[in-house]
Amino acid sequence: VGSAGWAVLSAYADGINAYAASHPHRITEPRLFPVTPDDVATHFAVFMALLSGIGDQMGTLIQGPSGSNAFAVSPNATGDGSTVVLINPHNPVNPSPITWYEAGVQSREGWVAHGGLFPGTATLALGVTPTTAWGHTLNFPRRTDVYRLEVDGDRYLYDGAWREFLKKRVWLKLGLLGGRFVVPIPRTLRWSIHGPVVTGKDGLAYALRAPALRDAGAPGQWLAMNKARDFATFRRAVSGNHAAGFDIVYGDQAGRIWWIANGAIPSRRGNRPSPLPGTRSDAVTSELRPTSSLPQRLDPPDGFLWSVNNAPRLLTAVSDPDFPDNTGVNRPARIAELRRRVGALDYAALLRLRDDVCLPKGFTFRNGLHHLVRLERVPDD
Repeated sequence: VGSAGWAVLSAYADGINAYAASHPHRITEPRLFPVTPDDVATHFAVFMALLSGIGDQMGTLIQGPSGSNAFAVSPNATGDGSTVVLINPHNPVNPSPITWYEAGVQSREGWVAHGGLFPGTATLALGVTPTTAWGHTLNFPRRTDVYRLEVDGDRYLYDGAWREFLKKRVWLKLGLLGGRFVVPIPRTLRWSIHGPVVTGKDGLAYALRAPALRDAGAPGQWLAMNKARDFATFRRAVSGNHAAGFDIVYGDQAGRIWWIANGAIPSRRGNRPSPLPGTRSDAVTSELRPTSSLPQRLDPPDGFLWSVNNAPRLLTAVSDPDFPDNTGVNRPARIAELRRRVGALDYAALLRLRDDVCLPKGFTFRNGLHHLVRLERVPDD
């Protein structure tokens, strides 16, 4: 987190505690107070892990995306010499853990920014400064490795030796009848050297190794991005790869625009099977791909960059083994259609892109057809 980041977490916790003390009637869970900087840092780590898709991996093992837009236009394409960044996250309006709320900050230490942050996080995740602006969209690379464990009771085999699981007993609250009744359900959580352990639908034990669960650096990275005043310092802030799970679309007063498919992605060698053997340390990948190796574009000739939860190859024309090629098909096609109809990408044109609700010609449904129709087999006779 760093000393500057820790100071922000401490101040954030102090602010929450001060609010709770002066508004006790608004506090529904008094046992959670006082909030500590460790609580805020833990929330960051868990939140980033969830955004990085570890919950999706668990769901796949046990049972079998939302969208956003961000555009950046350089001065040679806007028509009036300005740089424009449009930040358009698609998150729920009603209160939830992923509802953006708006905030501005101005400090004597040079932290001047306005933008959005999630409940429980202490720094702006996207927004504008006097000279820079950036937005995020969720991306979907392979961030999590799955390991199949060999288990004997409360032990698992690793490098020829049996190790005890770390275990913790928790009580989950199951709400019934709209939350009017709550039933406590006990569960025992297990953790291996790889990460959290779940029992698959095949009855076997699997461990999930997600870099985001081992990294508490997101607050420090976002703080450095907030304070950056030019492209060089902004890219340096991003190079830590602590705020995993997002594409970044950036623009600045100097006319630079940048897109990167950012993420804390294991540096894998070759085509690795999944699940991986969880009994050997030589199957574990600890290093992450450096930022310089991730899909990105800087100052394209046409002066236009965008991210709509799409596959990076739609911007780079090159497939990346860690990113699926079949994500974000319809919105990129619609952007291309609209781009051909307009000249300069001024502010009004970008608003039309943002507000467009039409599908492209020849659009396809990749997922969710079962929600629209039900097909029944008809006898031949």
